[in-house]
Amino acid sequence: MSTLYGGQSIGGLVGENTGGAISGSSSTVNISVKATYSDPNSGWATITDVGGLVGTNEGNFTNGARGTVTKGSYSGTITATGAVSAIGGGVGNNQYGTVSGIQTSGSINTSQGSSTLGGPSDIGGLVGSNGDSLSNSSTSMSVTGRSYSVGGAVGSNGGSITNVSASGSVNGTYDVGGFVGQNSGSIIDSNASGDANGVTNVGGFAGASQDGQSSKAILHRDTSSGNANGDTNVGGFVGLNGGEVSSNTSTGNAYGVKNVGGLIGQNGGRDQFGNVWDATVRDNTTFGSAYGSINVGSLIGLNNNGGAGNVSVINNSAFGASVVNGQDTSTLIGLDDGASTNNNTYQDLPAQRAAAAKQAAQQAAEAAAAATVTATTDAAMTAESPPKASMSTGGRQAVYSNAAPSFEDNADVNAPMPAPPAPTGPAPEHRTRRAAADTTSGGHRQSHGGGAGGGGGGFGASIRSIEVNGQHFDLEHNKPKDGAAPVEAR
Repeated sequence: MSTLYGGQSIGGLVGENTGGAISGSSSTVNISVKATYSDPNSGWATITDVGGLVGTNEGNFTNGARGTVTKGSYSGTITATGAVSAIGGGVGNNQYGTVSGIQTSGSINTSQGSSTLGGPSDIGGLVGSNGDSLSNSSTSMSVTGRSYSVGGAVGSNGGSITNVSASGSVNGTYDVGGFVGQNSGSIIDSNASGDANGVTNVGGFAGASQDGQSSKAILHRDTSSGNANGDTNVGGFVGLNGGEVSSNTSTGNAYGVKNVGGLIGQNGGRDQFGNVWDATVRDNTTFGSAYGSINVGSLIGLNNNGGAGNVSVINNSAFGASVVNGQDTSTLIGLDDGASTNNNTYQDLPAQRAAAAKQAAQQAAEAAAAATVTATTDAAMTAESPPKASMSTGGRQAVYSNAAPSFEDNADVNAPMPAPPAPTGPAPEHRTRRAAADTTSGGHRQSHGGGAGGGGGGFGASIRSIEVNGQHFDLEHNKPKDGAAPVEAR
């Protein structure tokens, strides 16, 4: 461990590069720094510009040459305690220089220690503080500890960043982002996939993005997929926005208490000095959900023009839920305070998925109930115990297919006539007289019983003719068809 009484430009490869060119180099040195005091009367000292490859990369003001760091790599652990600023896995502080084509891995661990000046700040997996150009680089470094302006790739940015990716998790206190902690420059076509954890201004991509005194904060065509966890101003993409956010995509969730948004926690407003931020949010898409208690929206938690700023939200799409204290409120913007909003769309995909799952479960339960009714019918249902009206359609059909058959199902008109029963009842002369009376009355008897001489086996029908052994008999006229001999009463 190096215990320093103030100082700057500490690098695993080069401490300070002024107008020179460093290319194709690598470092695996573990670095540890601690800011302490020199004596009780002079107060606390600070350390600045600590990098895994280069501490400070800057231009040469004498000949105008820019410092360059290209095609390098770092793998190791950087530990910082006390008031240490501008800590980067590749370069600590990039001012008037170019960083391109570098890769870093490992971890940066920070703590405040006993320093009364606060903990480390401006910490990133690639560059701690970037004031110029960073491009075509990647990092998987994780950052942990109590610190502010912390990002997976860059701690604070006032320059230009293009085509850079960060995949490590980030932990800090204020201005904490999966890619950048605090941005006042431009970041284009870049990606962050690690989770960001902090307290205030926490975002899946940027913790805070605000216009500087002479620069515009721009986040354009960037993507983030990590979750953001914090307390106030927590966004799936940006925690606090005071600049331009356009054509970006976010898929991570935001978890906080106040001002929580699927895309942005707080959009617009003013700082503690009364400076008003202009904020433009357009053509963005977010799939992440927002979970909180106060000002929670699937797109923006708090949309605030600060009373005088130009704040607009145009043509954005949100597909996540807005959950307030466990209840999905289906809200696009938690609190819209005087800002301009146009043509934004909202579709709660989590709610739709939940409804579809519920419907599928109900259909599965109904299908299972129908199968149970069918099985019960096959085993026990009969005509004596018919189905109830509450049974499912499938169950009723199964029951009806097992119920007693109807008369039409069993009648066989071609079956031979059964032999008549043995004579019983009145004497033969009475039967003859009765039969003769029946055949001469010009009508027919209506049967109410089920005997062989009745008219329809108990179904309320009358028999006007019969056919026996191929010979047709007309009972109403008491003579056989086709000239056959008359039927004699017996």
